[in-house]
Amino acid sequence: MAPNLDNSGTAFLVVSMAGLSTAIGAAVVFEPRMVKLASKPVLAAGLGFSGGVMMYVSFAEIFPESRTLFEEHGLDEAMAYFWATFCVFAGMLLLRVMAFIVHLLDKDEVHEGQAPHEIEAAKNGETETTAEAPKVEERSLSPRREAQKLKVIGLQTALAIAIHNVPEGLAGYVGTLADPSVGITLSIAIAIHNIPEGLCVALPIYYATGSRLKGFTLALVSGFAEPVGALMAWAIIKG
Repeated sequence: MAPNLDNSGTAFLVVSMAGLSTAIGAAVVFEPRMVKLASKPVLAAGLGFSGGVMMYVSFAEIFPESRTLFEEHGLDEAMAYFWATFCVFAGMLLLRVMAFIVHLLDKDEVHEGQAPHEIEAAKNGETETTAEAPKVEERSLSPRREAQKLKVIGLQTALAIAIHNVPEGLAGYVGTLADPSVGITLSIAIAIHNIPEGLCVALPIYYATGSRLKGFTLALVSGFAEPVGALMAWAIIKG
């Protein structure tokens, strides 16, 4: 069944909920004790689980659906398979380009890969190996400079998340139009991995400004990129 706009309202709702799930992770800043639980293993498990779900949905449901739609459009089986495969690699290339852009934005930061509790330790001037004097010396920034650095980290992270949320919103919207069960499953997986992303945006902004609300709000705004992607998909189909 070719995508149409019959399920447009449901698709927008599903994608919006997935995008705004960044608010769940961002809400952790309102409870400092929860920040301690957001360790690398916890975040890694959540991201790995959502990645597995998305891979399954992509290759077990979305790819066959794409091939079927090409066949319904009049292509033979071989050409339908070719174009479905071509679109897979085109999507990979698009995300790789976006990752490259994000890397350019974030290339001067050493923050990548740090867990939230490590950000807190860095802000407080703590290190895991205090015996190593050179490392302590490197972190001895003035409070103002440290706050500015954390603010830049938060803004760059928010921009990076917004950039890659656009194609996720597009995929979730189109998937829901074609088959609501596929789109909803994909959006749930996206929502799961958006939760730690929200925390990664909110935490540096909170530490830089002292405002939990500012950190939460910026993370929430970065999640709005997914409905924007859905709107782009709607415009393409409508046109």
